[in-house]
Amino acid sequence: MNVESYDPDAIVSFDDQNDRFTLEPGTYMIEAGQTFSSQGQGQSFTGRLWNVSDGTIAGISLAARLAMTGSESATVTSSIPPSLVSLSDTKTFEIQYFAQSTWSSSAALGFWGESGANVDRFVYVYIRKLN
Repeated sequence: MNVESYDPDAIVSFDDQNDRFTLEPGTYMIEAGQTFSSQGQGQSFTGRLWNVSDGTIAGISLAARLAMTGSESATVTSSIPPSLVSLSDTKTFEIQYFAQSTWSSSAALGFWGESGANVDRFVYVYIRKLN
């Protein structure tokens, strides 16, 4: 994460150096997702919303699996479903994703192809303050 797109009520303190965000006390609905790519090798991926302050999981994705061989390639998004988070103190969060292996020549977080002049987005986080 390196860009905060929209936060008119300033509910998030964004730390783009550490890919973390901080929320003040309140109740929030948080949803996130990550793009994964693989070419020629099957891979499994999963993600979670990690409460850095407390060392706990605040939300978790379903596992995503890309099954392919040879020159086949694919890109999918694995979403962390909306997670209800109630905070009595200020807390810091980060999005963590895990891949089946470290084989990185053509399997990675993000999109493996060239996208030209477009701005690529590989991770998204939606935060809605409920109260």
